[in-house]
Amino acid sequence: MDFEDLALRPVSGTVDVAAVARWLDAQPFVFKDPIEDEKWHLSATHEMMKMHREQRIAAPRQFPLGLVVTVSPEVVCIGGLAHAGVLARAYQFLAWLVDDREWTVVIDWGPAEPLGDPRRLFPAVLPDLATLDDAGIFVEPLADGSRGTWKDERAGITFMIHSSGSWLLERELHAKGPQVMAGRLTSTALDAWLHAITEVDTLDPALEPAWRTPRITLEFPEDTEPDYLEIDPAAPPPHCQALVAMVTRWLAALDAWTPPTVLDELGPVGVG
Repeated sequence: MDFEDLALRPVSGTVDVAAVARWLDAQPFVFKDPIEDEKWHLSATHEMMKMHREQRIAAPRQFPLGLVVTVSPEVVCIGGLAHAGVLARAYQFLAWLVDDREWTVVIDWGPAEPLGDPRRLFPAVLPDLATLDDAGIFVEPLADGSRGTWKDERAGITFMIHSSGSWLLERELHAKGPQVMAGRLTSTALDAWLHAITEVDTLDPALEPAWRTPRITLEFPEDTEPDYLEIDPAAPPPHCQALVAMVTRWLAALDAWTPPTVLDELGPVGVG
């Protein structure tokens, strides 16, 4: 079930506002509203939280996209418009909130009903929280490991893989399929990926920019500039063939994916 607004009340007693506030304040994906007391804003990741906080300060008459949590001794309200990543954070919050006693819930201004399992309020497929926690490795400057980014402008996709095994696929609006897909490589697939990266000769003249796509960017923290490599997937140099074969196979699997299938090399898939 999806919702636009939830109102949760304990069956007995009152909401421990101080405990809820401490939990929310401790989360890197949450900020306390600087305009209105007892309101918090949930984002999917720490980086998104920082952006939304800046938006809120710049435009105090508006709330940025995401979910707003309002807390009082009588009720905890959650509302807003959010994608799957934010909904996963909302479920994380609710699972903590209702763990020790019974609650009722009002869904979108309907009748009050026993809450039961809060998972029923959310879409069947949600991103894995570990994947969300790792999201910063795709948007922040690289602090450790290595990162490969496969970008195909014609297809409208960007596929990023970190040496930790986390991967993220982003599609532009004109591309078919979910706009964001994420997961973690299996250990066997990760070993093959890391070996394929070490095989690439970044100085090969055949990989110099030629204004074609796809292109791959290889990044390492110790490098001042990443390597931008132009690859012809129909005829890659021998040292790139294993890498191209893997990416091509994984992208095809993601194009054909249906929830909640677990892909052999890419593992469980989350969408956003």
